[in-house]
Amino acid sequence: MKKLIFLLPVVLLLLTGCAKENTGTVVAATTKPVAQFTSALLEGTDKQVACVVTESVSCLHDHSLTVKQMKLLEQADLIILSGGGTEDFMLDALKGKTHVLDCSKAVSYREGDPHYWLDPLRARDMARAIATELTRRYPENADKIAENLLTLEGEFSSLISYGENATSSLSFRELVTFHDGFSYLAESFDLSILASMEEEHGSEVSAKDLEAIISLVKGHKLPAIFTEVNGSTVAARTVSGETGVKVFALDMAMGERDYFSAMRYNIDTIKEALA
Repeated sequence: MKKLIFLLPVVLLLLTGCAKENTGTVVAATTKPVAQFTSALLEGTDKQVACVVTESVSCLHDHSLTVKQMKLLEQADLIILSGGGTEDFMLDALKGKTHVLDCSKAVSYREGDPHYWLDPLRARDMARAIATELTRRYPENADKIAENLLTLEGEFSSLISYGENATSSLSFRELVTFHDGFSYLAESFDLSILASMEEEHGSEVSAKDLEAIISLVKGHKLPAIFTEVNGSTVAARTVSGETGVKVFALDMAMGERDYFSAMRYNIDTIKEALA
């Protein structure tokens, strides 16, 4: 997988960004979903939220911390992780730090697949865990955090209803994906992943694997297959050429779209592809 080196412009965090300046109390959130939920919960307080990884990515396996990112982690009053292995690249930088919240400890997830935020219910549990820790650490803001959590929970409820309505009458309920992180998204709306294939940068998918996917697509008469917004489409295009199926891209909610926009985009995309 291609190694990604990110610079960290510390900009004002709205839905997906970060704090303008490291002045006063700074909460460092490692990824965009975590940063968005934390920012929403601290809205209306004097606490600032800074996001560590700000680039549009889907996986962080080969990410390397920059000096600025390490400085941010060092200066943060609180560090909030998605967890489940997502931030393994920064384990050394976190050694000895006690002011760390790992959201995955409050969420049920499968080992080896930490993309649990793509299930709105699990994402809601993440937000609740963040709210609990923020309230414990900043009791002076407890009422505002509680108020903001209610608003955020309402957004999750709306998203779940939107997804259930959109996917209730699909003609097909099985997905073939070219990224292994969409199982929680499928599960949350009663869909299933027939097969997922992670296409590593610099290594081609084997002919045997491609043949297996092609056979699967033909056997189930699927109308579409799915890639990831920031991922490779080479193997998917090959399968498309052999089967005639359309190729659609799903969003890991780690890029330009904020979490709720990304999830609605995914729901709309699946509905269009499998209607």
